[in-house]
Amino acid sequence: MAFIESPRFPANISYHSSGGPVWKTQVVQTASGREQRIQTWQDALRHWDAMNGVRTDAELDQLHAWFLIAAGMANGFRWKDWKDHTAVSGTGSGIVNTSGRGNGTVTGQLYKQYALGTNTYARKITKPVAGTVVIQKNGVTVPFGPVSGQCSLDTTTGVVTFWGSTPPTTSDVLTWSGEFDVPVRFDTDSFNANYEELNASSVTLPVVELRL
Repeated sequence: MAFIESPRFPANISYHSSGGPVWKTQVVQTASGREQRIQTWQDALRHWDAMNGVRTDAELDQLHAWFLIAAGMANGFRWKDWKDHTAVSGTGSGIVNTSGRGNGTVTGQLYKQYALGTNTYARKITKPVAGTVVIQKNGVTVPFGPVSGQCSLDTTTGVVTFWGSTPPTTSDVLTWSGEFDVPVRFDTDSFNANYEELNASSVTLPVVELRL
């Protein structure tokens, strides 16, 4: 259904929430004990428990209001993952397109690249934070604007548009820096917490990343 672009889910609650990336892998064990592992998902999906982030009665009221506005699982919203919410162009983590280069078209997609030795993983970024992003072409900042030599950014999709008759080519290095949110939704239609159970480990309110 709808997606709530503004405001972002309360950062004071997401700060203390537990969670992170989840993969889906099928493991088939043969009679000899050897394994066949099949990676079902090309990209990870992140999960959190929003109730872990509640520390006060006021925050519980905040969470309750958000659950009502989002209509449970029906509507998505922005979530700040405090463990991973920035990209830096200088280190190569913030790249445009999976290659970090132009592709001959006027548009590009924001990605964040993770590296371990020669191994890399590119994560699609669809919810950059307005006012924090800087786009660079060959190390030079591309100003924002709708005229030739400038660019624009759709903060609802993470798509960059380069204005002008000569779009970036594969010889152009495209990087970015800035902050980003994660598109999520509640993963339940039931809100069962009460004030006496505020710190009870059995009370949960799961949040799951949306694949956009």
